Amino acid sequence: MWEQIANGELLRIAPWVATPRDYFEQLPTYERQRLKVIAAGKSVHKAIMIGKSAARLWGIWVLPPFGEKIEMARQSKSLPVKTKIPADYDYRKTHLPDNMVSEQLGTRCTTVARACIDIARHHSFEEGLVAMDSALAKELTTKEELRRTLTAMGRVHGAPQARKAIEHAIAHSESPFESYFRGIAIAEKLGEKVVAQYFIPPNFRADACIDDAVVIEIDGAVKYDGSSFGKSAEQTIVEERRREKLIQNRGLIVLRYSPRELLTERARVVREVRQALEAAQQRGWSQSTGPFTSKKAG
Repeated sequence: MWEQIANGELLRIAPWVATPRDYFEQLPTYERQRLKVIAAGKSVHKAIMIGKSAARLWGIWVLPPFGEKIEMARQSKSLPVKTKIPADYDYRKTHLPDNMVSEQLGTRCTTVARACIDIARHHSFEEGLVAMDSALAKELTTKEELRRTLTAMGRVHGAPQARKAIEHAIAHSESPFESYFRGIAIAEKLGEKVVAQYFIPPNFRADACIDDAVVIEIDGAVKYDGSSFGKSAEQTIVEERRREKLIQNRGLIVLRYSPRELLTERARVVREVRQALEAAQQRGWSQSTGPFTSKKAG
């Protein structure tokens, strides 16, 4: 194995696990990260995957793994010697009772509810909301279980933002970046009401709408790859622009953002949404005067 690693045929993805380089490099980024989590679980037998690493095992939405470490803990609450911990491993000293530990894909990990809560606690309200939306949509947990799990954890760091994520989590978000934008809007106090999957008569749905005035659409590269929906990229763009114009003709302001913009240009996105909301207010547009009843499309 070591010779194959040396010549580049195999890629070492954990202390005692290697995989064919060609196979690994053709995987989507999220699949690579999940494979690294599984490999870590096989290499560190006393560890339990937590947070984002546990979420990846359960197939729950996690934002792109830029610099993401393998998150783990021991039930004993002890930590290994620092010099023996790989640079991309993040051990956390945390209490893990038996009823919050499970197994997925042959790897010990926290339960879905605990994983979602830990993401909100250790990372951010927004990322916790992404995970919880996904878990609820996949029916892997319930709000009741999330609340019960957080209560059982007692007074822990980050509990307020986990509680806030539970409060705002929904089961009908259709993508991680729809959830992430909603989290940004809530965290930044953009408007008074943020509605996901906003219904616009006669048969339109927007990713989100704030105060029945500003529609937010999240663009995804998959829409324009020419194969996912059986349409050419040009046809998809033309149809989306036509749809956008029809929505604008109903008096709504439409803003479009890519996932990358949400991740790397948050301040600009927040500023532009605030400006759009102010423009809507200046022309007398508000929740009370908006043309539609906010609801999920049926």
